[in-house]
Amino acid sequence: MSMSLIQISYKESIKGDQEEAVTRAVLNGYLSQFNEGINYINAMMVANEKGIDVVMQKETRREMPGDLSVSLNGNLVISGGVAGKVIRLTGIDDYTLDIPLFGNLLIIKNADVPGVIGHIGTVLGEYSVNIANMEVGRTAAGGQAVTVIGVDQEISAEVIDKLKSQDSVIDVKSVKVGQ
Repeated sequence: MSMSLIQISYKESIKGDQEEAVTRAVLNGYLSQFNEGINYINAMMVANEKGIDVVMQKETRREMPGDLSVSLNGNLVISGGVAGKVIRLTGIDDYTLDIPLFGNLLIIKNADVPGVIGHIGTVLGEYSVNIANMEVGRTAAGGQAVTVIGVDQEISAEVIDKLKSQDSVIDVKSVKVGQ
């Protein structure tokens, strides 16, 4: 784990006690990937022990695509919010999305050209992977896009390699959230 800074930005509407709860949830989720026994109680302490600086700040930008955003080492920025009782992924870097942040997700960076979505669906169908939900975010037509797909099971390396076989697919990541 080479993380040294986690920056969490909150919209002004989120209050102090909510900030702490969300911060603990973010740290719990991140640190649980690398360590056993992480929970909401010890997540902040473990982050400190690992030398991870946790910076919390109020965000006043109106265009922030969710209630909060998390930046890892100043690079990747993930934005999210809550709709009803469902936590939603609302942005990755400059791409705006709106998809439940739970379960098995495929995060695909791709060229925004015809045929990419068809390729993805065909490959998933060949491997009997059921799509639960899907969202495409792009910054401009014909540029790059991020496609996030909720699926019913974990994705094998073989499926990821097959998805990457099309030139228009730049990168594929499989993540498991909240299970």
